[in-house]
Amino acid sequence: MIPVSPNTFYAYLQVICLGLKGLEIEENAKDILKNLSSLSLEIDRFREDFNILGAHLSNAGTKYHDAQRRIERIAQRIADIQETKKIEAK
Repeated sequence: MIPVSPNTFYAYLQVICLGLKGLEIEENAKDILKNLSSLSLEIDRFREDFNILGAHLSNAGTKYHDAQRRIERIAQRIADIQETKKIEAK
C-alpha cells in the first residue's frame, strides 16, 4: 500500500470514472454504427422498390397517353364518317 492524500485519491478515482465512461461511450457508438448499418440496408431495399414503382408509374403514364391519342383518332374517324354520311344524305 502507498499512502495517498485525499486529493490524489480523488483524482485517481476521477480518472477511473472517465475511463469507464469512455468504455460506455465506445459501446454505445458500436451499437449506433450497427443500427446505422441495418438502416442502410433497409434504405437500399426501399430505394429498389421505389425505383420499380417509379418505372411502373412511368409506364402507366405512357400507356395512358397512348390510349388517349388512340381514342382521339377513333373519335375523329367516327366524326369523319358521320360528316361523310351527312353530305351524302343531302
